[in-house]
Amino acid sequence: MKKFLAWLLFVLVIYAIQSSFISLVYFHGIGPDMLLLMTGSVGFLKGKKLGAFYGFLFGLFQDIASGTFLGINAFTKLIAGYVCGIFSNRVLNDSFALPVAAAFLNTVASFVAFEIIMMLLGYRFNILTHLQLKLGPLVCYNVVFAWPIHCAVRWLHNKTADMK
Repeated sequence: MKKFLAWLLFVLVIYAIQSSFISLVYFHGIGPDMLLLMTGSVGFLKGKKLGAFYGFLFGLFQDIASGTFLGINAFTKLIAGYVCGIFSNRVLNDSFALPVAAAFLNTVASFVAFEIIMMLLGYRFNILTHLQLKLGPLVCYNVVFAWPIHCAVRWLHNKTADMK
């Protein structure tokens, strides 16, 4: 129970920071997706099953808190957590390049999946404009915040490893 409460408090603090303080440096309404970064890190540290589970929970929380279409963030973060979890046994968790590369790939994949779902729902928009004005800043922010978020998630993972 202590583990769950520690992770819940951590997610709430990260989301509060993302939606309050970090929004001061948004570029045209675009900022980092810290829950996506956390999902990748959890996947690397805990494996594919728990990475997918935590990704689903983080995405569902983000869907409910932000008021977007229910399930889109849950789906994209579930996939991101599962894919990162596949590589959990094959990579060195202390590597600097790993969370940065995962942040880049997860951001692009989540963005493309989100755009495809929006197109399937009937929304029309200029894809090239979205790539330039939304994906560019989002990737830049996520790459910058990837290492600090990974260090924070790894710290919490190590602290809660010996809890019951």
